[in-house]
Amino acid sequence: MKGTIVARRYARALFNIGLDDGRIEDYRQALNELAALFREDHRISEVLDNPMYDKSFRDQLIERLVSSINPEWTEFANFLRLLYDKRRLGIIGDIADSFQELADREAGRLAADVISATALDDKTVERIGEALSTKLGNKVQVKVAIDASLLAGFRAQIGSLVIDGSVAGQINRLRDTLTQGNS
Repeated sequence: MKGTIVARRYARALFNIGLDDGRIEDYRQALNELAALFREDHRISEVLDNPMYDKSFRDQLIERLVSSINPEWTEFANFLRLLYDKRRLGIIGDIADSFQELADREAGRLAADVISATALDDKTVERIGEALSTKLGNKVQVKVAIDASLLAGFRAQIGSLVIDGSVAGQINRLRDTLTQGNS
């Protein structure tokens, strides 16, 4: 939990900078790419955060990472250096997630986690996204996961709103209704 709170603070700080310089989407994309890089190769953050490695080597590594970023984004580069100095690069994935939430809110987008009993084709995912967008009045971006325990159908969660169209959910609601009738 503490890491999440810290990540939110760093995300909020970068988001405010992005608001000022009009680069929210650029920073969002760069953060997501860096988070993916750190997830794919854990050794990067292990080396950068580990004082057992020579400081000059770690400094060179972070500067190579920073130099791969658009040279006009000095604030973003300084943000990465700050994360490095504070040994917070290990939470860059959490920072990227928090930044994404802020960027989505600012752009009027909602994120929907859709869990399906089986794999969904792109057209079905698109139709679900359109239906949710219409229902909620905002653009909805759909992330899909699979959970066979749903039996059939899907469950969508947008923030605290849950729309359960799964067979497992229907069975649970039916059981609850029958149980309440017998009490």
